[in-house]
Amino acid sequence: MDSSNSAPPAPISSNNSPIQAQPRTQQKGPWSTGLFGCFNDLPNCCITCCCPCFTFGQIVEIVDEGATSCGASGGIYALIASTTGHARCYSWIYRKKLRDQYMLQGSPSCDFLVHCCCEQCALCQEYRELTNRGFDLGKGWKGNLQRQNYGIGMATAMEPAFEGIGMATATRMRTATAPAFEGIDMATAPAFEGIGMATATTTTATAPAFEGGMRR
Repeated sequence: MDSSNSAPPAPISSNNSPIQAQPRTQQKGPWSTGLFGCFNDLPNCCITCCCPCFTFGQIVEIVDEGATSCGASGGIYALIASTTGHARCYSWIYRKKLRDQYMLQGSPSCDFLVHCCCEQCALCQEYRELTNRGFDLGKGWKGNLQRQNYGIGMATAMEPAFEGIGMATATRMRTATAPAFEGIDMATAPAFEGIGMATATTTTATAPAFEGGMRR
């Protein structure tokens, strides 16, 4: 068999994690929010303005799929910022990684300029992008894995249970109520017929009395 015609195997995450970047396509898409949409998430906006290293650390942990912790990356960011004042020369690299994972519009030069000119706005936009894609950055990478695994496990376990409950309940209701309603129909029909016959007999018996009263 010619190995040149065989397709290479799909890449597997080193962490064997179910959370993966969305399927990559040739066409790049837009960001879910704009660069200056910081007030869309006001708490994150305030945190990023006061402590950008914290937001950056949360972003890095998700983008690196847990390989780099929030504390480590945030500490490196704070160290570079305090010693050189150029932490943005480090943070823009993860903007590029984020774009590559989700095929977002932009270029490396644009990423660098955005972080150089609007560092906090860029971090807020990256934070919102991951949030809009279903991540809870406050839980970290492991927390998001556990949340997803729990949701998948619950859905798999509950689906047959609900189907079984639905079929059993419907069967029991039909089996239990059908004879009862049939019995009511059979029991009440003669009763109503008897009432009709008794009423007719009473009317026949009282008719001469009314006629006699009318004659007097």
